[in-house]
Amino acid sequence: MQFALYNNQRIEAEPGLKAICVHCSNDVIAKCGSKNIWHWAHVKTDNCDSWTEPETIWHRNWKNLFGKEFSEQRIEKDGVYHVADVINKNEIIFEFQNSSISSDLIRTREEFYGEKMIWIINGISFKDNFQIYDEEYLKNWKFTILNEFDSLNYTNVNNSLIIESWQVKIDIVRDYLQQNGFQFNAKQLFYYSDLGISKNREQLTIKFYSDLLELYNNTQKNAYGKVEFIWEHFRRSWQDSKRPVFIDFGEDFLLLVISGIGKKYGSGNKIRRSAFLQKYCIK
Repeated sequence: MQFALYNNQRIEAEPGLKAICVHCSNDVIAKCGSKNIWHWAHVKTDNCDSWTEPETIWHRNWKNLFGKEFSEQRIEKDGVYHVADVINKNEIIFEFQNSSISSDLIRTREEFYGEKMIWIINGISFKDNFQIYDEEYLKNWKFTILNEFDSLNYTNVNNSLIIESWQVKIDIVRDYLQQNGFQFNAKQLFYYSDLGISKNREQLTIKFYSDLLELYNNTQKNAYGKVEFIWEHFRRSWQDSKRPVFIDFGEDFLLLVISGIGKKYGSGNKIRRSAFLQKYCIK
């Protein structure tokens, strides 16, 4: 908890202070150690809000962007209250989710907070398992390596990775293939690379896709707009979410998931972080 009442003022925790919980009016004390972020904790068992989770610097940084008067706001319905992370000036509720969360809790929160709610998920911990492909990449860079069954159509090469030439559209991709051991068959119009005896088809295919995407990201300016994604080790609990979900990877953009949240494949929009803040962080 970031704020508590001290002399009738909402303040942040400072060493040695005792205060009153803004929401349940019970006693709280300042926790100001060197490891965890400074916060207020209830003196007795914390039964204030069952949805409360340990706050990280990531939570705190987001809340600070909106300001003290919009952070940790109590919402009460039918005699039950919960504390929203942020309610902005336009009464949009923001929940910042750092850790894994069950599908039941996602559904319960969405039902309680209603339609004017937005999730922001901390994606920094899984960004290495989350590949984003923008329109330029999909249009001009992406290629597909034939699977083992389809490769049998090319009888003059055996045990090889094969890419049909029509998929290779620009010189930088041709150069990439050549530098990585692919040869071009001018008669049948395909690129191929011998797997040899010990090489694993699936692992090599994944490596080539990953390396090409890294090359693209290193040579192109950061593009915004429509994208597709592949989420390895996806968090299935999000599949039934009915509210907008933004993923924060700690970059200069947020990913608004349009389809496929909680699934391996999906689509979305890359939105400039500055544009998001300008739209929603109205102080």
